[in-house]
Amino acid sequence: SQRQPISITVSSTHRSVNGNHADLTFTCPDGYTNTFTVSKSAVVPIRHGVFSNTRQGTSKLGAPYTVKIAGRFASQKRASGTIRLTITYSDHGACSSGVVSWSARHR
Repeated sequence: SQRQPISITVSSTHRSVNGNHADLTFTCPDGYTNTFTVSKSAVVPIRHGVFSNTRQGTSKLGAPYTVKIAGRFASQKRASGTIRLTITYSDHGACSSGVVSWSARHR
């Protein structure tokens, strides 16, 4: 964990994750470090209590990125999983958050 908050939005039927939001700190090969906000609104099916999704995009600065999130619901009120960001800057190279563990509870 990077000790940053993460939010997961679940549908009222508990059959899909409808969004997630997290701030991930990444490090580049040259030592450059920064934080990237991952915010996604998309329907990701939950099957047998498990979900996963990979999203690719381009940052506001034109850097291509990939976010992979996976999770498992231990109950209707608790979930845990991993999230990983990779982002490539022309002047810093391929940067990564590494695999970040997360846990969430209903509020």
